[in-house]
Amino acid sequence: MKDHVRKLENDNDELQVENTAIKIERDQFKAQFQALHRKQFKSGKAKQSKPAPENEKKKKRGPPEGHPPWTRSIPDHIDKVVTVPAPTICPHCEGHDLSPSSEKVEQIQEDIIIQPRTFVTCFKHDTAFCPSCRRPVWSTAPGELRNCSIGPTAKAAAVWLHHDLNMPFREVKRLLCTFFGMNFVPASALNFTLSAAGKSQPLYEDLREKIRASGLLYLDETSWRLDGFSAWLWYAGNSNLDFFHIDRSRSADVIADILGDEFGGDIVSDDYAAYNILLARWRQTCLAHIIRSAKEIAAEIGLIKDSKDYAQDIRFASIIAEFFSDVCALDKQRRLGKLSRKKARSMVPSLRKRLKNICGCVLSHPKTINLCDKLLSAKRLAKKLFTFLTRPGMSPTNNHAERALRKPVIARKISFGSRSDSGAHAFAVIASMLGTARRQNKSPLDFLHTLFTASTEESRSALYANSS
Repeated sequence: MKDHVRKLENDNDELQVENTAIKIERDQFKAQFQALHRKQFKSGKAKQSKPAPENEKKKKRGPPEGHPPWTRSIPDHIDKVVTVPAPTICPHCEGHDLSPSSEKVEQIQEDIIIQPRTFVTCFKHDTAFCPSCRRPVWSTAPGELRNCSIGPTAKAAAVWLHHDLNMPFREVKRLLCTFFGMNFVPASALNFTLSAAGKSQPLYEDLREKIRASGLLYLDETSWRLDGFSAWLWYAGNSNLDFFHIDRSRSADVIADILGDEFGGDIVSDDYAAYNILLARWRQTCLAHIIRSAKEIAAEIGLIKDSKDYAQDIRFASIIAEFFSDVCALDKQRRLGKLSRKKARSMVPSLRKRLKNICGCVLSHPKTINLCDKLLSAKRLAKKLFTFLTRPGMSPTNNHAERALRKPVIARKISFGSRSDSGAHAFAVIASMLGTARRQNKSPLDFLHTLFTASTEESRSALYANSS
């Protein structure tokens, strides 16, 4: 009986320990679910702003101090002049005692002209008989698309409306039909895109080579839908170039195929392991991701029932978010000329030491432990946290890539992705061309028109500010 009782007591102790562990795990999952729910479904209540301290100067509403004002540019021509006689009744007080005045007031008003009609051109070709082809042949006039009943301007506008303004093909057809009387089926708008992508293929491959030769790249990826299945939209670019690629895989082989095996430039990206395959000179991980992750961890732990047991973890996550926010502020000082490159480089050892002291506390929550290990591990993030302070032109965050992906993400929400591999490739090609044109300060619409009507070399000149 004593052995039996002792065994029951041991089993009871083990069950109590297991029960405690299950309760802790349950509370953590519950807090994680609540944090995810709050992130996806934010409260509609407006946050009450905290009253500013009496000694603190209230920030003036509007643009930052010293920000140049924006005004409309004056039109370069005047099509019509209207002379308006002096009023006989004051338009403000309706007074009648008005006296003549020599002062003149001019107001320039710019408007659009909507003419619901198309411009139809009839090309009458003289022919010549070719003995090799054994038939009459004819040449193509400037601005003429051979064997096409719809002109290049309409095609360029349709492609631009779909890819730059994210309009569905049916809405593109309706807009052109409403404003210009240009009627076609929505499938024709799709063919315009496929045709533009086919003509852009040499430029797309040339752009890939330019990306591979770049000294600094921002890399990111986002989800995509390809015929109802999961795929990924990859981005690589900088202040001069945009390159997009859609693939069914998210493995490291995709980024290696985009940038090649010999890429030796600098990279700014998030902590996704696929980018580790690249042998970059210098790497900077996105500090904004770390700040956001630390804040989310602190908020999640705060939702645990017995969150007092994780007070040290909450404090650690909050300090990490504040620390890297201060580090990001150094980049702003450097861009404003208040922090020299030499001084920024000398700050790196002290920042590493400060981070090591912050991570020296005792933690108990698995997510804070993982974050701490990640920040201190040389194989993960430790060597990629402060690179931007030593490399000119490098940003501490990957906001450049995220902003570049914003327009395709909106297109994905509207169209739910692509239905075929050819459609996905066409989307990536056109997005790369239009994005690069904007970064080169070139008109995307003019580029598309040149693409449809001119040679590849002329299209390259219309795409780049410096075609070399």
